Amino acid sequence: MIPPKEIIYLESNKLMNISHSLGYFVFTPPKTGSTTAAKIFNNFDFQTFKISDTNNIELLSSKFTQTHYYNNLPDYENYKLICTVRNPYSKFVSLFKYTIAPEKKVISTYNWREEFFELLFDNITHHSDQGWAHELYFGSDPSSLGRKIDYPLRIENLFEDYSSIPFIKDSDYFKNGSLKKDLDLKLNSTDDKYDYSLYKIPNKWEDFYDQSTADFVYSKHKSYFDYFGYDKDSWKKI
Repeated sequence: MIPPKEIIYLESNKLMNISHSLGYFVFTPPKTGSTTAAKIFNNFDFQTFKISDTNNIELLSSKFTQTHYYNNLPDYENYKLICTVRNPYSKFVSLFKYTIAPEKKVISTYNWREEFFELLFDNITHHSDQGWAHELYFGSDPSSLGRKIDYPLRIENLFEDYSSIPFIKDSDYFKNGSLKKDLDLKLNSTDDKYDYSLYKIPNKWEDFYDQSTADFVYSKHKSYFDYFGYDKDSWKKI
């Protein structure tokens, strides 16, 4: 298999974006719109903190930072939790394309179906413990995390979900149309920064799946599908 990029940053797995003035945490698991989240939330009063093993926090940046994994959660019970989320079927296709993007050579016997399933198997069954944002990414039961996710931001429903957050809805950033403009720029851009033509992979994420691969993902992510309202059959072409 083509060696995947390293996506777990051990030095940054205790970083968290917090707004003390607004009373919010933001978690951004990988491949769920974290780049967009950083752009949006940097219009508001968020800072990046490092969380110690004793649950103390240290200010690292006066801005919102794109970071993925969190091992500890400060004891701020009244703070609301925002989390970016994505349909697991689409998320794993995005991860697959991310892992093959840097490769320049494709051997004639390359089989994307085999490589895709190997990635699914490796990432779903052999992941390591990187904290509960990591568990959200890989499909553990979100209801077991110990606190409610107050505002899930679905990559498939960005404007409506961002607009549901009170401090965004009440802001000039929302009222003057800047939120919609920034999200439209994201939606109208392409995620494909690389040429995938040599791999002969499908253009649509739905076409990466057949019944067996879809069943495999769903069986490992059922709680994620249920918690965030994703349809088991959403991979099917209608």
